[in-house]
Amino acid sequence: MSRSKLLAAALAVSVALNLFAGGAFLSSHLFAPSHHGGWAAKREAVQVLPDPERERIDAIWERGRDAVREELRGMRDARRRYREALTAESFDPAKAQAAFEQLYAHKEQLRVSMEAKILEIAAGLPPEQRRAYFEAFFAEERQRDRERERRDRERSAQE
Repeated sequence: MSRSKLLAAALAVSVALNLFAGGAFLSSHLFAPSHHGGWAAKREAVQVLPDPERERIDAIWERGRDAVREELRGMRDARRRYREALTAESFDPAKAQAAFEQLYAHKEQLRVSMEAKILEIAAGLPPEQRRAYFEAFFAEERQRDRERERRDRERSAQE
């Protein structure tokens, strides 16, 4: 095979691999669920409500925001401590256990806070608005659940 044919073949393979890699990258960013989801996306659910309700719900989410940030910061610190405990030269089970307990205490406090806000919002909305708000609130979760169920069905069919 001549040198020019080898170069042409190498170029074709290179272009194909680059197109594949680029397509995989773009599709994962264009068609994958948002990585900016979670509570920020759920707070955007207020867009389905009239302005007075939006303001009231925004105020509920804003109330205690600094405490929520502190719990999140505490969770990060606890995760860092248990990573350090688990990867230390000398393993200290008590230190790892204490870090886990701190993490779960912060998670529990955050859960209680978020749950109280959600229940306050639900209790203050008329039925139609409550339904519309929480349909929007849980939209990403429903999409993730459908995707997981689809993957589970595919795995089951392959077994």
